[in-house]
Amino acid sequence: MFMRRSFVFSFLLLGLLFGTTRADIEIDLTLLNTQARVFYVGDLDFTKTGSAPDIFRLRLRNTTANPEEIVVEIKILYNGRVLGKGQTNNFVVPGNYDRIITQRDLTGGVLFIPNPDGRPQKVYLKRYELDTRQLENLKNKILSTGRLPSGRYEFIVQARSLQRPGVVYNESPGNLGDNTLVITNPTNVQLIFPGNPTGTPNIPTVSTIYPYFQWQSDANIFNIYVYEKLAQDRNVQDALSHPPILFIERYTLAPDQRQYLFQYPTSTQPIRFENGGQSVGPIRLLEPGKIYYWYIEAIVPTGAGGEQVIKSEVYHFKIQERVPKNSQAQQVLTVLQNIGGDVLLQQIKLLKEKGFEPTGRVRLNGREIDLNEFIRYINQLQTSQTEIGKIRIY
Repeated sequence: MFMRRSFVFSFLLLGLLFGTTRADIEIDLTLLNTQARVFYVGDLDFTKTGSAPDIFRLRLRNTTANPEEIVVEIKILYNGRVLGKGQTNNFVVPGNYDRIITQRDLTGGVLFIPNPDGRPQKVYLKRYELDTRQLENLKNKILSTGRLPSGRYEFIVQARSLQRPGVVYNESPGNLGDNTLVITNPTNVQLIFPGNPTGTPNIPTVSTIYPYFQWQSDANIFNIYVYEKLAQDRNVQDALSHPPILFIERYTLAPDQRQYLFQYPTSTQPIRFENGGQSVGPIRLLEPGKIYYWYIEAIVPTGAGGEQVIKSEVYHFKIQERVPKNSQAQQVLTVLQNIGGDVLLQQIKLLKEKGFEPTGRVRLNGREIDLNEFIRYINQLQTSQTEIGKIRIY
């Protein structure tokens, strides 16, 4: 009995020792531009030999000294359904091997990994296909723009062992955070305040030299330009041919932030914004009595690492000849008139005729708020993020 137990124990120990000889393959796929908001269908065509842009990089690592023969499989999911999938040829990963691979390596046929005996073995994307049924459903959207439709795109990679059937190496859950693109295909940027489009004959007057600039868009990175109309300028094109008096480059809003506004600087010193963006070149302050033009460019990152630019209309406005001391009150009225139209304008006019003058103080739910918070709240109203329950005028 004792000898039998020893034999069984020795057999189990041998099995455990044998089990430790297997290789451990680690893989980690990283998208190179997770901020992309536009994706062209051609960017997913990995069959274009060597010409497809680098969308991802793949780290392949063997953590043991034991070589392993594998095949790497890549899937692209659209809203949870397989849109495209590809597979490499069979190849052996040497022991203690660590390599960064891009899809250009796989499609261009330029990737060579040494065999355990040192001879080079070519690794390439052997098979790749797009799901034609999925594409048929998306066909009209793709043909009209060349872009993939809005949605969630996930890149999934795994390595399948060939010498041990059934063994599959997946990415660790902690590495999946950079495998997803949320494509929104931004298309517009609409100016709101200050001013009106340059095609309108009347130039709105602003009663402060530090107005809040407000707009709406489905993008979140912007270039902001403000120009002064000089005496010799005959039209808007002449004014825009001069250097801007304010240029904010790559002003960035967080993805969950939809408060498109910033205040004109109160100083000529260079400025940086917390989420991203900075002033470029000299800053000149606005002056009473002068006419100004402004517009915005929405910067939209693409899946291949490039960028698209969406340009707004050009707005014009004029600073009041003498900026009143209580310019905040005037700006509150201007914003209210801008969103309330003629009805609210008439109500304000009636109040003034009865001797009421605005103080510039605004209360929200009994709490006094500053101009910045007031404009943010107005922006939320316009984007249906909140609603007004009751208004009191004192």
